[in-house]
Amino acid sequence: MGARDGSAAETLRGVSFANRVSASRRYLESHPNALMIFSPTNPIRVKARQIARSAWFDVLVFFVILGNTASMASEDMSKDAPRSEAADAFEKASTALFASEALLKIVDQGAGWASDSYFASGWNQFDFVLVCGTISTVFTETGSQFMALRAVRCFRPLRAMKNFRDGQLLMRTTLTAIPLLRDALVFLSWFMLVASVSGTMAFAGRLTGRCVVEGDDIFAADNNGVCPAARNVSDAGATCDPRGRGYECDTVVGETCCVSTHQPLDGFLSFDDFGRSAMIVLNVVTIDGWNELAWETSDGAGFEAAFPYFAVIVFFGGFYVMQLFQSVMIITLSHTSEVMDAQDAEVKRDARRRSRKRGAAEEEKEDEAKMTESGAKGGDVVDVD
Repeated sequence: MGARDGSAAETLRGVSFANRVSASRRYLESHPNALMIFSPTNPIRVKARQIARSAWFDVLVFFVILGNTASMASEDMSKDAPRSEAADAFEKASTALFASEALLKIVDQGAGWASDSYFASGWNQFDFVLVCGTISTVFTETGSQFMALRAVRCFRPLRAMKNFRDGQLLMRTTLTAIPLLRDALVFLSWFMLVASVSGTMAFAGRLTGRCVVEGDDIFAADNNGVCPAARNVSDAGATCDPRGRGYECDTVVGETCCVSTHQPLDGFLSFDDFGRSAMIVLNVVTIDGWNELAWETSDGAGFEAAFPYFAVIVFFGGFYVMQLFQSVMIITLSHTSEVMDAQDAEVKRDARRRSRKRGAAEEEKEDEAKMTESGAKGGDVVDVD
């Protein structure tokens, strides 16, 4: 009984805490003051709104971003010498401008809770992280211990994308497609796992054959024209199959297929372990130079074994699995474009509604002014009579 009462008390305390949090959130959402200080009519907030939402300020920030990007691209990070005074001054000035932009927007929109606040926007969150990361590194020397933090500046050019609808569309498409791309990546990983294991089982140790001329000194050293030890076979000869299923050496000129310790294509083509097989499968899936890999494998292990293996990987991996990624991006791009069009239309409707309300309010004020003026004139006439 006591345990039940204790559990009930804990539940009530949890509900009470949740209610307090919900009430605090509702209060903050309905609170009109930014940062709990600046009211909508506060002169500082009004001025911040005028600056943050002005076209010239957006243009200024955009060109500073371009200039800062060019400045970063011109830095020689391989040298330990410090930056020039001009570059350092421009870096600090641009950082101050970006910090001022974030501060003006926070004063204008409020920090959080409301749906139109500063941190409710993903772009603003991204900007704030960049500003904080840049502030933490701009006053430090270019030492190796600060290189990771200074790399945050490389993301500054992405801030310019928010000034263009197409840039916003691409970024939102990428972020929206991540869950779907994750599913496609899982399927690709499963396919590569199966293909890599199959390649290791089918071709491990079978691509080391090399054509060797019987008149070479290594034959004489090993006696009786028998293939020399694998470590003594050069990789200069063509890839062959000692079992006779792949490429056959030219016996007319005295070539013999001997086992070596070398892999085709300077050691790149190898199925001797899972890691090497995975690299080959990834290369084939991208349809990049797969035919060279297929021919070398066919020479070393036989056409009957190599052709079905590479054909399956190219067809299902290159023309099906990889197309999933493109299909996801295309579908997400179309959906995101429709969502942005609907949002733009909603913003325009809200602007028209606000404009009509302002017009109606101004008309009401004018009517009240006219009525007050006519009442005053009527009072003057009565006094004269």
